[in-house]
Amino acid sequence: MDMKITWRLTLFSTFIVSVVILGMFFMLYENVKLSLMNSHRRHIIAVIRTYSRRGMFAGIRKIFLVVNGKVLSDPFSLTGKIPYKDGIYEYDGEYYIGVSLEVGDKKIFAASYVTTIVKGMQEVSHRLVLFAVAGIALSFFAAFTIANFSLSPLRRILRGIEGISASSLEKRLEVVGSGDELDTLAKEINRMLDRIERSYRAQERFVHDVSHELKNPLSSMKGFIGVLKKWGFDDEKIFHESTNEIEKSIDEMSSVVEELLMLSKEETTEEESVDVKSLVLEVLKDFHLRGSEREIEVEGEAVVRANPDYLKIIIRNLIDNALKYSEGRIWIKIKGCCLEVSDEGEGIPKEELDKIFDKFYRVDRSRDRRKGGHGIGLSLVKELAEKMKMRVEVESDLGKGSTFRVVWGEKS
Repeated sequence: MDMKITWRLTLFSTFIVSVVILGMFFMLYENVKLSLMNSHRRHIIAVIRTYSRRGMFAGIRKIFLVVNGKVLSDPFSLTGKIPYKDGIYEYDGEYYIGVSLEVGDKKIFAASYVTTIVKGMQEVSHRLVLFAVAGIALSFFAAFTIANFSLSPLRRILRGIEGISASSLEKRLEVVGSGDELDTLAKEINRMLDRIERSYRAQERFVHDVSHELKNPLSSMKGFIGVLKKWGFDDEKIFHESTNEIEKSIDEMSSVVEELLMLSKEETTEEESVDVKSLVLEVLKDFHLRGSEREIEVEGEAVVRANPDYLKIIIRNLIDNALKYSEGRIWIKIKGCCLEVSDEGEGIPKEELDKIFDKFYRVDRSRDRRKGGHGIGLSLVKELAEKMKMRVEVESDLGKGSTFRVVWGEKS
């Protein structure tokens, strides 16, 4: 992994530290320089006022002194060389500080030698620059070390991501439990990988299931097409039988694909209040339109928060299951906590009860094929119920019948 972020953080941190260091050194230098010059200026003023009170300006010999425009003392040969104003002046490689003031009716200008102070401050400034450069260099290495160390968890995350592919979707990033933002990032990436894996497995399962379940109807269609080609044009009975069987195979394939597509979806749609009895009657009406006139009793009613499309598919599959494997009456009981579909069919062996919700599982494969089952209905019922936070239960006695129960509340 490249170090672009590390270098950017290092340069940014070094820039901030450099500004702070240079600013502090500059302020320190200027404050010391100003303090020394003000101290020297106050000393000059004190000397002038002392000699003024005594009326002895002529006694001043070590200060350049001008009173009312007349030079009284010039130990540095500054006459006409510097302006008679406050400030620091350089002449012939030497430095002087000028002070102007009024004492009584006298306008006074005085200048004192400050070369030692100025050159001392210059030496200090050079040392401060060296210290600043050293500090900046040290801050650069410190910032690089800290940035490199701080980003090591991010590099670990990136290495972990690089090791995840379609063939290793089960891998997850290490969560060290530090509680910082990178730890949170690792957790969120793991959650994202969970969703991706579920979606990928659903797609993979869908492709596998479709190829597995469509083999039989496709083989059947191919066989009947062969019969049609051989005898269908001459025998009207064979023609009608073959086309009917092909149509049944197409219907079966459509049903399989529809249910597998429903199973492959990961997310449920928004739930709403559903009148369960109205939904049951709607489903039964569809069954009656298809020619099923069996005796079916419906009792009770309830309103539940659910996905109406999912709940309708559940009810349809449970009723369809009861119609296929029972010749007697069917009871549909709607309670405040659940929906029960009971029949008087052959029942299910106890050792099979835990397996009937597995995809493509059939208690009797030859019987299911004969009755048009393809082993997806009950698995679809279970998965859709779980998506709506419901559960599916089954009770069965051999030779007496079965009861399938969809529970959305506490069982009464």
